[in-house]
Amino acid sequence: MYMAAFGFLISPVNPGLDLQAKPEAIDRAKKFISDGLASGLFSAKIDRGFVGLYEYAAAHRYVETNDQIGKIAVALSNYLN
Repeated sequence: MYMAAFGFLISPVNPGLDLQAKPEAIDRAKKFISDGLASGLFSAKIDRGFVGLYEYAAAHRYVETNDQIGKIAVALSNYLN
């Protein structure tokens, strides 16, 4: 399983730097992130939501503008409102 934390991909091996990661450090990072999400300390900021697959192209165009501050959500049903 791969996770991103603080802009870095957490994986057993970082091929870009050819360094071996410490498994115990990875486990601590995963726990830190999981605990933060579970407690509500970390949350995702949703910039804009698109509902229905027919809006997928519009969502993709919006991502390409780089105007978003937060995540873009595409939902199959109208649970975003």
